[in-house]
Amino acid sequence: MTTLEIKRPDTEHLSERFLTTRKILTDLLPEQQWHDPNNQDHVNLFCFAKKTFDTAAAKNDALLWIRESNDGSIYINGEYTTEGNNILSTHSLTVTPDMDRKVMCQSFNQYLTGAGNRIDNSRMRKVHLDRKQDKFQSEPKPFRTPPPKF
Repeated sequence: MTTLEIKRPDTEHLSERFLTTRKILTDLLPEQQWHDPNNQDHVNLFCFAKKTFDTAAAKNDALLWIRESNDGSIYINGEYTTEGNNILSTHSLTVTPDMDRKVMCQSFNQYLTGAGNRIDNSRMRKVHLDRKQDKFQSEPKPFRTPPPKF
């Protein structure tokens, strides 16, 4: 019987700033009901946040990705596909090397709020939220008009 080994990611090519920033931002996730999708069985240093949303069709996951550029900036992008479109593709956050921790944390919290708002405004999510609030519960309409009386 063979044993599967869990390969840990190679972090040698990642800067200390990247790893520290990732840790700081990951610690902020629970405040807005996001979580780190990584566990003992699966580690991806670049996918660092996940939140599952209920929609009218099914549950759908939003993912956040983090990467570092050559100039030392750190970029955060989201992924939430609904009806064939990634509605978070243009929603991003840049953490510049000169940004202090407080501003970075505030900016990230605003980013998470904005991502949640974009998702909540998607059609399938809106339908789910409307159903949850009973907006579709009204007087039932007859299936067809009764025949005229003569």
